[in-house]
Amino acid sequence: MKRALDIFIVILISPALIIIVPIVSLLVFINLGRPIFFTQDRPGLHGKIFRMIKFRTMKEIYDKTGNKLSDNDRLSKFGELLRSSSLDELPEF
Repeated sequence: MKRALDIFIVILISPALIIIVPIVSLLVFINLGRPIFFTQDRPGLHGKIFRMIKFRTMKEIYDKTGNKLSDNDRLSKFGELLRSSSLDELPEF
């Protein structure tokens, strides 16, 4: 029953995603440049690694020695908005 409910919800939400995903992609490109998406490997059930795909929320900023700045320094205001609204996770859907 849960599977059927999940499929029904996806069918209802899909038309909205067709509009929202390109708009968010364009906004990420304008505010942060390329790449629009980033991938991250994470351990899942029984330690099996799976790959997450999300919208990028951080700028690629380096210090004078070529090391990336901390996550707090690289997180943009736009990225904070994406994270707080959970729009950064749309590509996983």
